[in-house]
Amino acid sequence: MLKQYLTIAFRHFSRYKKYTLINTAGLSMGLALSMFILLWITDESRIDKFHHEGERIYRVFNNYTYSDGAITTGYLSQSPLAEAVLNEIPEAQQAIRVSPLFQSLFQFENVGFSESGYYADRPFFEMFTFPPVNGNLTDPLPDKNSVAISQSLSNKLFKGQNPIGKILKVDKLHDLRVTAIFADPPAHSSLKFSFVIPFEVLLDDQPGLKGWENNSLFTYIKLKPGTSLKTVNQKLNAIFKKNCSSCRNESFLFPFEDLHLYGQFKDGKASGGRIEYVRIFIFTVLFILFMACANFTNLATAQATTRWREVGVRKVAGAHKRMLIQQFLGESVFLSTVSFVFAIVVVELLMPFFNGLTNKNISLFEDTTTLMSFAGVTLFTGLLAGTYPAFYLSSVKPVHALKGMSYSSQLGGLRKSLVIFQFSLSVILIASSFTVHKQIAFVRSKNLGFEKENILTFTLSENVASSLDGFKTQVKQIPGVEAIGLANQQPFRVLRFWNDISWPGKSKDQTISFDVLTCDEGFIPALKIQLIEGRNFTPEDREDSRNFIINETAAAIMGLKDPIGASIFTGSDEGKVIGLVKDFNHTSLHRKIGPLLISHRDNNRFVFVRITGKAAESSIAQLQQLHKKHDPDSPFQYQFLGETFNREYESENVMGTLSLTFAAIAIFICCIGLFGLVSFVIERRSKEIGIRRVLGAGANTIVILLSRDFIFIILIALAIALPLAFYIANQWLQNFAYRVDANWDVFAAAGAVSAFVALVTVSAETLKAAIANPVDSLRNE
Repeated sequence: MLKQYLTIAFRHFSRYKKYTLINTAGLSMGLALSMFILLWITDESRIDKFHHEGERIYRVFNNYTYSDGAITTGYLSQSPLAEAVLNEIPEAQQAIRVSPLFQSLFQFENVGFSESGYYADRPFFEMFTFPPVNGNLTDPLPDKNSVAISQSLSNKLFKGQNPIGKILKVDKLHDLRVTAIFADPPAHSSLKFSFVIPFEVLLDDQPGLKGWENNSLFTYIKLKPGTSLKTVNQKLNAIFKKNCSSCRNESFLFPFEDLHLYGQFKDGKASGGRIEYVRIFIFTVLFILFMACANFTNLATAQATTRWREVGVRKVAGAHKRMLIQQFLGESVFLSTVSFVFAIVVVELLMPFFNGLTNKNISLFEDTTTLMSFAGVTLFTGLLAGTYPAFYLSSVKPVHALKGMSYSSQLGGLRKSLVIFQFSLSVILIASSFTVHKQIAFVRSKNLGFEKENILTFTLSENVASSLDGFKTQVKQIPGVEAIGLANQQPFRVLRFWNDISWPGKSKDQTISFDVLTCDEGFIPALKIQLIEGRNFTPEDREDSRNFIINETAAAIMGLKDPIGASIFTGSDEGKVIGLVKDFNHTSLHRKIGPLLISHRDNNRFVFVRITGKAAESSIAQLQQLHKKHDPDSPFQYQFLGETFNREYESENVMGTLSLTFAAIAIFICCIGLFGLVSFVIERRSKEIGIRRVLGAGANTIVILLSRDFIFIILIALAIALPLAFYIANQWLQNFAYRVDANWDVFAAAGAVSAFVALVTVSAETLKAAIANPVDSLRNE
C-alpha cells in the first residue's frame, strides 16, 4: 500500500514539476526566514537569564517628579545606599555597588592595553554568575589591592604565563595583584567587562562619592526568597527620607533580568525597550508563516482540481475514502517536510551573514527547541494544506468525477481569500518597514545641534592630563586641526542629574532636575554648539569655575527672559549665568530635550578634536605621534564622534535593515504564490485562450481578461492593509520624542511597490500566454 501511495505521489509531482518546485520553494523560504527571526527572538529573551537565582536580583531606580507633573526615571544611586539597605532591610540578602562601565590602562612589564570594566563590591561574583576559572575561586577580590581579570585580558597581558599573583599597573596609579581569572562574560550577558576592581579603590580616588549628595553608581540588591517587593520599596524610600533630606526621588527595585528588554521608562513606569522589537518580530514571524502556509495551501487546493478523474477511477477500482485521505495528506506532509529540510540548509548556509548583520553569535542547533517548534509548524502546515483537498476530493462521487464535472469554483473562493490575506500581510510588512527605515534615517541625519562629523574623540590618560595645557597647544599646531575641547561625558549622553538647584524667583514647590555637563573652554567651539547670548568660558576668569552656561529649555523653565547675569545656587554655592546656548540633543532621541547646565571644570575625561576632512589621515598620524610623546605607555585609541553616535542607535539600525530584508522576502514569497496561481490558471484555460486568439482576440484583451480577477484581489488587499499598517507604524513611532510623521506618502509608496511587483508578476505570465501560438494549445484534444 505504501509503495502504491509513493508511486502515485511521485507521478503527480513529476507531472506538475513547476508547481511542486514553486510550492516547496515558497514554504522553504518562509520557514527559513521565520527560523532566523525566531532564533533572534530566542537569543534576545535569553539575555541575563543565566545568573543563578537571577530572578531575585534587582537594580535600584529612582523616579523624579517635577512641579509640572513630568516624571523622569534615573538608574544611578548613592554610595551609602548599599550599606543602609543591608542594615535596615532584613529582606535583602545582598546589596552591592557597581560603577558604570569605564576604561582603564592595564600594564604588565612592557605590555599595555586599555580595557573596560567595573569597580564593584567584593560580593560581585557571588551575586552574578561569572565564575572564576583560576586563582582564588571562593573570594576573587579578597582585599583592595586585588583585581580579577577576564580570560581574554589575561591572554593578552601574560601570553600563556600563570597570571595569579602578578602585579598589574592600573592607570599608572595603582599596583594591583591578580587574584582571580574569570571566564569571559557570555554572549547572553548585558554586562560586558574585562576586569573588576574592589570598590574601595574608587572611594580612595574619589572621596566625594561617600556622601548622599552624589548619585553616580549602580546599586544591585538580591532579595531573599518569598520577599514582598512592595514592602522592600517602602523601606527603601524610608532610607532616603532618613538619610537624605535633599533627596526628592521615589525609589523602586526593577528586576535585573528584565532590564535588557524593558529598559525604557515613561511617566515613572516601564514602557518598553527592545521588547518592542521582539513583539514586532513575533508578529513578523506569524505573518510570514501565515503567508508561506497560505501559498502552500493555495497551490495545493488549486492542483487538487486536476485530480477529479484520478479520484473517480480509484473509487471505481475500490479505493475507500480513508485511503484517499491518507494519500492526499501524505503527499502534502511529504512536500512540507522536504521544504523543512531545505529551510534548515538555507539557514545553516546564511547563518554567518545573519550573525554579522545582527552582531550576534547564534547557532541553529544550539537550541533544539526551535527546530522542534518548526518541525511541528511544518507538520501542521502539511496537514492544514492537505486537509481540505483530501476530505473534499475523497467525497467526490465517481460518476461526477468521470463525467468531468468541475468543482473548482467552490475551491476558488478559498484561493482568493488566501491571496487577499497573504498580500495584505505583505503590504503591512512593507509599509511598516518603510516607516522604520525612514525613522532610522531621520535619527542618523538629524541636526543634533552640534557637530559630530570630523570630530575625533579619545579618553584622556593620566600622563597627558598632567601636561594638558602644553598638549592642547601642540594639538592646535597640527595642520588640519581646527579646534580641541574636553568634557566629562559624550555630548549626546549626558546622564547626571542635579536636583538641589535654585534661583531667585523659584517657587518652593517647584522641583526640577537639571542635566549637567562639565567641560573646558574649548568644548563649545570645537563642537560648534551655537552660543545665542553671552560668552563662553575663559580660563583667565577664575570665577568661571562657579559660573554656568544654560540651554534654551533651562532658561524657559527658570522663567529667565534675560538669563545673562542671573544667579544660580547649587547648595550653598552661587554662580552666574554667563551664556545661553541653543538647545541641542544632549540625551537620547527617545527623550525630549531637558534643562541643561554647562559648568567649567578641568578634570574632564573625553577629548574632542575637530579636523578637516582633506587632511584627516595626516592629522591623525601626527596626533598619534604627539600622544605617544606625552604618554609612551598608553595606546592611542580614538573614535569618530559620528561613529560613536551611530552605535548608540545600533539596535535601531539593525532593526531597520532586518525589517527591510524581511519585507522584501515577504513580498517575494507572496509573488511566488501569485506566480504559481497565475501559471496554473493559465494552464487550465490554455484551450480557451487559444480559441479566443483564433477568433481574433488581441494580446491586450487576453492580458486584461486573465489579469482582471487578480487585480481586483490586489485592490481589496490594499484597502485592508494600508489602514492597519498606518496604525501599527504610528504606534511604534510614539517611542521616539523626535520622529518622522506617519504620512500617507510612505504607505502609498509601500502600496505602490507591492502592487507594482504583484502586477509585474501577473502580467509577465499572462502576456506570455497571450502572445503564445494558439496552435500549441489546440493541437491536442
